[in-house]
Amino acid sequence: MVYNFEQRDFTLVMRQLAEQVDQLCVVDNSAKNSESFFSQFPHTVYLPLHENKGIAYAQNAGIKRLIEEGTDYILFSDQDSLIPQGAVKRLIDDTILLEQQGWRVGGVCPRAYNADTGEPYPHQVNKMADRVLNNGANVFTEVTFCMNSMSLIKAEWFKKVGLMETELFIDGVDSEWCWRAANMLELRFFVDESLHMQHHLGIGNRKIGGKIRSMTPPGRMYYQYRNYIWLLRRKYVPRKWKIYNGWKYLIKIAYYGMFVAPRLEYVRKIMSGVAAGCHIQKEKDKTNRQL
Repeated sequence: MVYNFEQRDFTLVMRQLAEQVDQLCVVDNSAKNSESFFSQFPHTVYLPLHENKGIAYAQNAGIKRLIEEGTDYILFSDQDSLIPQGAVKRLIDDTILLEQQGWRVGGVCPRAYNADTGEPYPHQVNKMADRVLNNGANVFTEVTFCMNSMSLIKAEWFKKVGLMETELFIDGVDSEWCWRAANMLELRFFVDESLHMQHHLGIGNRKIGGKIRSMTPPGRMYYQYRNYIWLLRRKYVPRKWKIYNGWKYLIKIAYYGMFVAPRLEYVRKIMSGVAAGCHIQKEKDKTNRQL
């Protein structure tokens, strides 16, 4: 999925992917049509949406198209992720290896590193510390969800679990699907610790509490807070995620409201996200009681 991308920067991503997969399906959430740019890359299908319909909608369009083409595995990619040569084959081999060991593999992904700092992104919430698998040269960490970009998932799981939840629009789309898949089919998700990808999160980095943190743009705050309230009520969402993010979002209100410009805009987006989440949740609860 792409959105308002820079062609110069995205060319390397496309070349890397085109060399490693049988077919590329690019779903474009931008208003501008870029068919002429993507026509230069082999075995690439371009699906312009002509407006931003959200990452979940775009991913569903790509999933449905690839399933129609008879694909076995679907690899997701953002416009700002880079993987090394042989990474896709490695992820497929990882899936086969883990299945041979008796695991119901829902998805496998690389370890994401901050493209600016070279440091791995923290994963306190989705890491299951009691499950680190050592298979010779392969070291896997079992996680409760795979970051969507560069995660490899069998096409058959989407037929059984369903597609991404379009109402979420952007935040929590990848994690919600993985939690739903784990709840429905007892699927498990893994990070290959020896396979690294470079990835950009947010709009830059800032050192907070001795650690480098990715900064969130104001517009994303609306979806983060709204979607957190939605997911909070779902039984299949891990309790640890609910608690951790509850504290994190409380801290973010104070930090962004006091130290990050434009402070007022951040506060407005957060409050509107909370209001939307509570209002829609009340409407859903009312409908459920009537049923």
